[in-house]
Amino acid sequence: MHLHGCIPLTFAFVPCVSCAYTVQAESLGLIDQVVDKSEVVAAAERLMQQLIKSPPLALAGTKTVLREDFCALWEQYYQTEPVGAWAFLNEPATLKTLEGALQRLSGGASKRSKM
Repeated sequence: MHLHGCIPLTFAFVPCVSCAYTVQAESLGLIDQVVDKSEVVAAAERLMQQLIKSPPLALAGTKTVLREDFCALWEQYYQTEPVGAWAFLNEPATLKTLEGALQRLSGGASKRSKM
């Protein structure tokens, strides 16, 4: 999907220029540019410069399109997420793992044994 004035959302850097799948993906419009592995950084920098120069409304439109699917999925479960998270955090295996991590971060049993 393209918005007027936006950078194409399908832009991708593919490290294998000679692979048949890259030619096919480009011909299908799944990617907009195939670059050699040695040119990936330069191509990314050129894209970044284009994005920086994009009008604010175009960037806002691009962000909206990119976030749309995530937001729709999140709206389906955000009310039940805390219940599931709390149940996970109270599982014995999770508590044991968290306790071990906290002990390591605080110096563990070595500090307690010296006291």
